[in-house]
Amino acid sequence: IKIIFPAADRQVEVVMWCRSQLLSAGLDGFIVLYDLARLNAKKLIPSIGGAIWCMTKNKSETKIAVGTEDGYVVLYEVQIDGILFEKSLNKQDCNIFHTLNT
Repeated sequence: IKIIFPAADRQVEVVMWCRSQLLSAGLDGFIVLYDLARLNAKKLIPSIGGAIWCMTKNKSETKIAVGTEDGYVVLYEVQIDGILFEKSLNKQDCNIFHTLNT
């Protein structure tokens, strides 16, 4: 069994399964989608907001959200063969969202 390790310059903060896909995200500011057949990174998706500190998915596993160092929450649509940028919420949008949910 070969274990997938990120490149030496990558600092991974979160690893997650979503729709039978393995994803990681980290301080380099990229979401990495892995090719499990070849045991390597298949796609690198930029966060738009710098280093990624956290990542979560919705219950139906159709969307993921990442929290970035620059204070943005970036939303992506998860598809069978990859991830597509949906929108970015700036700091003000995120504060309003937090206030409504407390």
